[in-house]
Amino acid sequence: MKTALRFALTAGVVFALLMAPWPGLHAGYAACFRVANEVAFSLFWMGGDVHFEPHAVAGEAADTYVRVVESGGAAWYTLVESRGAGWLPTAVFLALVLATPISRRRKWRALLAGGLLVQLYVVGLLWINLLEGLTKHAARCPARQHGEWLGASWWHESLQTVIVVFRLDPTVFVAVPVLVWLLVSVRRSDLEAWAQA
Repeated sequence: MKTALRFALTAGVVFALLMAPWPGLHAGYAACFRVANEVAFSLFWMGGDVHFEPHAVAGEAADTYVRVVESGGAAWYTLVESRGAGWLPTAVFLALVLATPISRRRKWRALLAGGLLVQLYVVGLLWINLLEGLTKHAARCPARQHGEWLGASWWHESLQTVIVVFRLDPTVFVAVPVLVWLLVSVRRSDLEAWAQA
C-alpha cells in the first residue's frame, strides 16, 4: 500500500511539474513537435507535401499551422495545439515511468521504447486530423483528383467513429500512455513485489 501511495503521489507531482507553464518549455516542445512531424509526414504522407509551421495569434491556443499541398497543386491547412495533441500524452507517460519503482537502467529503456510508441500515437492522431481535412477538402472541391473512397459513405462513417474514439474522447489521451507505460515498465514480478511492500 505504501508503494502504491508513494507511486501515485510521485506521478502526480511529476505530471504537475511537466504541465506547469515553465518559461520556454512550451515553445521548445512546439518546435520539436513541428520538426519531428515534418520528418514523419515527409516519409509517410502520400499524394503531396505536409508542412508544419509556427502559428502565433493572440487569444488562440493553436501554435502550429499545418499546410498540406496536394500533388496537383491545391493547398489547404489546419491548426494544431501541440500542448494538447502531443505534450499531454507525453507528460502522462513520463510521469508514470519516472514514478515507477524500478531500476534506473529499466527506466531508461522504458523511456526510450515507450517514448517512441507514444510519439507514434501522436503522429497517428495528426494523421486522423489530416485525413479529416483531406476529406472535407475533397467534398468542397469535387472536380479535383481525389480518390473515390473519400466520398464514400463507409469512409465518412468510419472516419467519424475514429475521430470520436481517438481524438475527441479525452480519456484516450490518458489511456494510451498508461497502456504504453504498462507495456514497457511493468512486469508481473513487479506487481507481486509491490503488492507485498
